[in-house]
Amino acid sequence: MSGRPDEKPRPRSGVGSLLAGNPLQDENVTFRWLVAILIAAVTVVLVAKLISPAAAVIWGIVLLIAVAVVAVRGIVYMLGSPDDDESEDGDDRANEGDGSTPGGS
Repeated sequence: MSGRPDEKPRPRSGVGSLLAGNPLQDENVTFRWLVAILIAAVTVVLVAKLISPAAAVIWGIVLLIAVAVVAVRGIVYMLGSPDDDESEDGDDRANEGDGSTPGGS
C-alpha cells in the first residue's frame, strides 16, 4: 500500500547510496566523494606500478565510467523527485475551470 503517509521511501543501495546527495550542499557527501576519489587514485597508481601503465590507463577509464554512471543516476534521481512547490501548483491546476479558483471562470 503506497498511499500510507507513514511509509518510508525505499532506500537506495550500493555505491549510489554511499555517494547519494549533492556534494555542494552537504559536507558529509563531499567527504565521501573525496575518499572515493582518493581510493580510486591509489588503485590506479598500484595498477601502474604492479602491472603496467597501459593497464592503469584502462583501469582509470573503467573508474571514470563508473563515476559517470553514479553521477548520471544521481542527477536523474534528483530530477525525478518533485519539489513541494510543484505539488502545490499541481493542486491548483486540478481546480482550474470549476469556478473554485480566482482565475477560473
